[in-house]
Amino acid sequence: MGEEQDILQRMEDWGYLALHKPHPGSPGYRQLLVALRKKPTGMHFDPEEIRLWLRDEFGLAEWTALALKPLLVPSSEPKRVCPGPVVLVDRKDKRVPFFTFGGSLDVIFGSGEVVCSFQSPAPILRVTEPPQDAAGHLAVEVEALMGEAHAQWGTEDEGYLERLAGVDPSLLYIASINTILSRFEAHPMLQEEDPELYKLVRSEERWLRETGQWPAEPPTLEALLGPSGT
Repeated sequence: MGEEQDILQRMEDWGYLALHKPHPGSPGYRQLLVALRKKPTGMHFDPEEIRLWLRDEFGLAEWTALALKPLLVPSSEPKRVCPGPVVLVDRKDKRVPFFTFGGSLDVIFGSGEVVCSFQSPAPILRVTEPPQDAAGHLAVEVEALMGEAHAQWGTEDEGYLERLAGVDPSLLYIASINTILSRFEAHPMLQEEDPELYKLVRSEERWLRETGQWPAEPPTLEALLGPSGT
């Protein structure tokens, strides 16, 4: 209860807050807090809706819109967040996009507000529109790779949505870094076209190796999300 109260107090002056980078050079954050208020403050960006992929009762990824009413209700268990965009939307339809490799969502109820606490073992990426930094480019590349994996399922959409709902966030992040880095190495011209993204994925691979998180045989994103994956 103390942690929930601390989160509510932390969010008194914010509409959203990204916290806890895995390491100083990381492209993203471990936690994203989003406050949904009955009455906008007018002092900052005031989200009234969160759009994202959540695992449904059938074990499938479902594109969902969370708002104060009628969808947000108390729950004893965290919700499973699936990989993909997390879009914060205010009453004027202004949007603040993030990208997640998956994680969990806790809903904390306060007086006149609800705080949604997203947590992930993989970086939650802040994305500008259009993407202006390496973190945004990483999100765009991963979404494109996910789209390629999705297309391989053809009309068997349910298989992809089940795979998306069950994939491990850390392993998906490793697979994404591995797949993008492999493409850079196979096509050196791409390194010149997007040197900042190449520098980022190379740096993340190095950090994952140094911290003992990089497998001896890292998977590709296709292996995790494609129909031939295990």
